[in-house]
Amino acid sequence: MNLYSAGAAADNAYAYGSGTSMATPVVTGSL
Repeated sequence: MNLYSAGAAADNAYAYGSGTSMATPVVTGSL
């Protein structure tokens, strides 16, 4: 569970930095 959360947080942070952040905190698959 923690590993998934960490992965989601990392993906969200990457998306935010890229400029295309998704409103949904849950990331389905990898970008």
